[in-house]
Amino acid sequence: MSEQALQAWMAWYAQTPDTPCIAICSTAQGDALCKGCGRTEQEVQDWPQLGPAHKRAVWQRITMAGTAWRFNRYAERARGSLTGAACVSSMRSAPADKSR
Repeated sequence: MSEQALQAWMAWYAQTPDTPCIAICSTAQGDALCKGCGRTEQEVQDWPQLGPAHKRAVWQRITMAGTAWRFNRYAERARGSLTGAACVSSMRSAPADKSR
């Protein structure tokens, strides 16, 4: 990775919440995609173990889709103090580690 690409990556990573969760997780009710954050059930469950590149790919996909409530109905909630919150269905998982 070039120095410029690394700096862009680090800037993105430093200002992006670890998780797109807004604490409204519909995967716990059987939805294949969470209405709150846009992740798949598997992504919600695996999030604490995913590396930065995989997390960024998910962030890019859900941002481009723009259909999750975090981007419309609850945009103000996503900008609030819930950064780093865990989805209800993944609360049993270990806390996310941004050092990976």
